[in-house]
Amino acid sequence: MAAPCWRKGKRPSTSKLGVVEALAKDALHSSKSDGGLNASEAFMCARNEFTTSSQFLPMFYVYLLRSEKDPSRSYIGYTADLKSRLKAHNAGQNHSTLTFRPWILETYLAFTSEAKARAFETYLKTGFEKAFASKRLWPEAE
Repeated sequence: MAAPCWRKGKRPSTSKLGVVEALAKDALHSSKSDGGLNASEAFMCARNEFTTSSQFLPMFYVYLLRSEKDPSRSYIGYTADLKSRLKAHNAGQNHSTLTFRPWILETYLAFTSEAKARAFETYLKTGFEKAFASKRLWPEAE
């Protein structure tokens, strides 16, 4: 991994690393005395630091799939890796979705808390909440 763009490993002065603009500003400011970075280079440096940071929060997803084979069929699930989970559904690796492949991603919601994501998935799969999901989360039929 490349060294941070700011000199002497000084970290940005923000309390949360999630603000790319603050990282870019700090990288730009820290490098001015050295002949420094231009604004574009500072932004790229900050973006790279943001995406490779160990403080980058993992996300947990609740997703809604619709069958291309039979659009009346849908599936609600939870995962920490949305892209690979969709590939697994379309490869037939999930018994519940095997029959109606291929699937398309209609909607997803991202959570920083795994417990909240699991709770929301359960909420969408039960009782009156199915009506909520159907009215608010599924795209209207064209």
